Amino acid sequence: TTTVTDSNGECTIIVNSSATGQSEVGASASVPVGTATLDVSTDGQAGNSGPATKTWVDARISIETDGTNKVGDPHTFTVTVEKDTGTGSFVAAAGVIVTATESGAGAITDQSDCADGTDVNGQCLVVVDSSVTGVSTVHATATVDVSGVNVDVDTNGYGANIVENTKTWVDARIS
Repeated sequence: TTTVTDSNGECTIIVNSSATGQSEVGASASVPVGTATLDVSTDGQAGNSGPATKTWVDARISIETDGTNKVGDPHTFTVTVEKDTGTGSFVAAAGVIVTATESGAGAITDQSDCADGTDVNGQCLVVVDSSVTGVSTVHATATVDVSGVNVDVDTNGYGANIVENTKTWVDARIS
């Protein structure tokens, strides 16, 4: 892009990316000084700085797996949190506190594993149970520190990766 500097000799350039990785931003200018024109560049030469580097990061969250259980048989969902530090590859995000909520039939009976933070595999467990038939939907959220940047992820929003978060409770009887 081409822009004009202000009275302080400064200008603003905005960069953005929809993918993780690194961007290198350089600048050059032709500066009139008296009767001469000096060409300057962010090449690290002659007192000039080098180019600026911007790293783009991301995070994601998954919850799985859907299933059907008999009323009173607890079900365990595995929540997985991952981060990409700008390399283009997602890796486990250990130590992330995950908050789970449930709607529908049943209730969460244990999420202490998630309250303690994800393990070295970026995972924690949420246990749900029901004493009545119906469907439970478990939802998980977290804030992931990715190289000093907090990324909010949500199985019902940003960063949702694999979302298999329903449990159907069934029962039978004979008379």
